[in-house]
Parts: sequence; C-alpha cells; structure tokens
Amino acid sequence: PPPPPPPPPPAGDEFCAISGYAPARAALYNANCVQTHLFDEAARNTVRWAPHGRSFILGGFGNLGGQLSFYDRKTLQCLNTVDAHMTVVHEWSPDSQYFLTAILWPRLRVDNGYKLWSPSGHQIHHERIDELSIAGWRPAVSTDFAPPDDSCFSPAPQSGVASASKPPSKYIPPSQRGGGGPGGGGGAAGAGSGTSLAALAAAMETSGSVVMRAGGPIGGEAEEATSKSAAKNKAKREAAKKKKAAEAAAEANPAESGGVMAAKPSETSMPAAADNGEVNEEKLEKKVRAAEKKLRQISELKEIKAGGKVLEANQLEKIASEETVRKELEGWQLKLEEHKKTGMWR
Repeated sequence: PPPPPPPPPPAGDEFCAISGYAPARAALYNANCVQTHLFDEAARNTVRWAPHGRSFILGGFGNLGGQLSFYDRKTLQCLNTVDAHMTVVHEWSPDSQYFLTAILWPRLRVDNGYKLWSPSGHQIHHERIDELSIAGWRPAVSTDFAPPDDSCFSPAPQSGVASASKPPSKYIPPSQRGGGGPGGGGGAAGAGSGTSLAALAAAMETSGSVVMRAGGPIGGEAEEATSKSAAKNKAKREAAKKKKAAEAAAEANPAESGGVMAAKPSETSMPAAADNGEVNEEKLEKKVRAAEKKLRQISELKEIKAGGKVLEANQLEKIASEETVRKELEGWQLKLEEHKKTGMWR
C-alpha cells in the first residue's frame, strides 16, 4: 500500500506576544489580534513554537535568568519550568520531539555544551564540549514527520524543576564534613575531634581563622594562636573606636556652635571638613562622582532583581540604601556649588 500522506502543517491562525517591562506578560492572540489567553507574569523575552504547533516554550535569555517553561497548546498547561541560564542557541527539532539549548564559545568560555529537552520539559541528554561554537539541527521538512502524540505531554515531576529553586544549603567547614560528631570521618586533620559548628562560629567571631585553616580542634597550640590573634584584633578595634569617637566629637563642636543639631558623624563630616579647608573642589567632585556611581550600581541591581534573579544580602542592603545615597549626593553637590561661589577652588 502507498505510504500515508504527511500531516498537514499548522494552521498558523494565532500567535504569542510578550510585552511590558520585566516581569513581562505573554499572551495568545487569534488571527484578528484578539487576546485569547493571558499567561502569568515572569522574566521572559522569548517564545518558540514547535514546528507542528502543539507545544511552545516561554523563556528568559540574554540578560535574564534563563528560566525556560514548556507549554502544551492543547491544554495551555505549563508542563515544566527548568533552568537554562547562559543559553546562547535554542531551537526545536523538525519533528517537534526535542528542544535544543546550547552554550557556545566564544560568546561564553565556560560550561560549553548542549542539552536536549522533551516537549514536556524533561532533560533527555546533556553533553559538555569545550569550545563548542556551533549547535543546530540538520535541516528537514517538518511535514515529513508525524506530530508528537499525547504521551509526549505528560507533566514533569516536581524534581525536574530548576535546580536554582533549591534553598541554599548550610555551609559546613571542611573539618566537619563527613562526620559531624566525635569519631566522624572527615577531610582535614582533627575532623573527628567533635568540634561543633557553634564553637567554630564563635572562633570566627573572635578572629579564629587561624584555627579554621589549621583544621584542628579549638584548644592547645591552636587556642593560643587564636588568643594572640584575637587580642591583636581587639586592640585594633578599640583604637579605631577611639579615633572615630574623637573625630565625631571634633566635628560636632562646630555644628553646635552654629546652632545646628549634630547627628551622625557621616552627616557632620562634610561641612566640618569643608570649613576646616581640608576639602577642595577636586575632592568634592570625587565625592559627587562616587555617590553617582553608587546610584548607578543600585539602578543596575534593581533591574537585575526585576528580571527575576535572586540577589545576595549585601546587594539587597545596597538597594535599601538608595535614599541615603541620594541625600548624600545632594549634600555633596550643594557643598560643591557653595565652594565654587565663594571662590575657594584651584
């Protein structure tokens, strides 16, 4: 008997569009540009339809975090969301059975290789190839292949969700790995000494990094080295506190004599330094540029956060200090203007 005729191509009577600022919204539209479905907000900038039109992906590549979601057009259900960060090339196979993501050289010089995904978001294959520069499918006509059946669109188990969603594990020092208690096998010498995490944390608080590097228990020669280091650091901290208190007192006096309430040393240091003639125009301009640089960094961090990436604690603190930095910049700019008006510049 003659072979069965090839399946008809997709009707092509709808399209998907991504719009808005991050996190953006994706929506389906019919041929009359009427919205038929609206997806949830997420960090996305890419949509890719499978050649047979049954499945498609929504992803966030480039400057976004690399989140990749697989959808079934028949049910409009998200089958799985995976992590495909640093992806350079992404493409469906002609038979709509596989989705290719690849990290290519020289765009990126680490983790070069490719991954193959099923229409439901299962990772089928992963291979690392150093300096991989090209990845793609052999050209073929999609109508030569039968469309994927319903078995290809079973939702992936929860374990297949992006590894980036796992909570960060607690740090365990090398001397405690593999054992955690007395007699436990471990990596470094003294690992079986039973030193607790709390004791190691206390040693770090008292500048006990010497003990940590040595890998031995807190006691004996290591304890003596810690006490010497702790005493030295304690003396440095006390000297710094005294110096800071003296500077604060010196800066507060001219503020009180002028009838202005003296607050933090950081707030009084600007006028005090300028009145004593210690700050010239060049130094004031450096202060202004430094504050402007901080604001630019905060703006970049806010854009990264809006793109869906998880920030470190210090980065979140920097974002929270935006108002303080803005006030600091205004203060330096005002002081610079006054300095120029009075003619006290080179």
